[in-house]
Amino acid sequence: MIKKDKYPLELLKGVEPLLQKFMQFENLYADLIEKKDDRVFFKRKGLLYLNFLPRNKDLKFYFRVFDIQLEEEGWFTTTINLKYYFDYIPYSTTQVLAPSGYCYKGALEGVVFHFNQWIGLIKEYEKVKTTEAEIWLLRVTDEFYEEFKISDPDAKTAPFNSDQQIFICKLLEFVATELKKSGKSDPATAEIINDIKNLQAAIPDLTKEVIVQFLAKIFAKIRRLGINMLTEVFDVAKKELIKKALYGGVQEMQYLIHHVF
Repeated sequence: MIKKDKYPLELLKGVEPLLQKFMQFENLYADLIEKKDDRVFFKRKGLLYLNFLPRNKDLKFYFRVFDIQLEEEGWFTTTINLKYYFDYIPYSTTQVLAPSGYCYKGALEGVVFHFNQWIGLIKEYEKVKTTEAEIWLLRVTDEFYEEFKISDPDAKTAPFNSDQQIFICKLLEFVATELKKSGKSDPATAEIINDIKNLQAAIPDLTKEVIVQFLAKIFAKIRRLGINMLTEVFDVAKKELIKKALYGGVQEMQYLIHHVF
């Protein structure tokens, strides 16, 4: 909780637009970055700290805004402007770490520009596969994504409607139950169940496209385990019903919820 009476008004005004922009990023890139409930806080002396971490725990990267200050500018006519201080790793395609002591300083537009640079690097790191297992998982994830991808004009910006969200939660609940019934207790199965829990909690905040990306990755991981349940879930009839439900078929959703899940 920020104690507003401890900070200058103009300084506080710099928090809201930054937070709104980062909330947009959080939803837009939910497949790549972690979601946190309270990402912004003030440290002693009014220092702002706000950060993003990749969802992939193997990538020890970050993007952070670690200070916000009011600075005077101008020779004859002095103006006071907000300046954000920030840094990130990876620094570039050729250098992971920034030069020692290096950081950026600028207006909100500068923060947004560099965040886009950073998220572009994260996307590229995710695409690079260095093991046969990673290459296989990417290929199968792409196959599932093609099966279920949404062609709605607002797929990149809008969430599913309430009925569709309920259907997806039921679908995930069914898959998690089948995984548990399989009796497997290995780390790979636990990882999938954890992915399912995280997706269920985030569904209201995610766009259609991001949800389908998450579903595709979950189903690909299940196929990698070789669990017979995957065949049960994705026989031809059920697959077609699931696709129709994601496109808004109320009858298909009701049938799946009451007769399958």
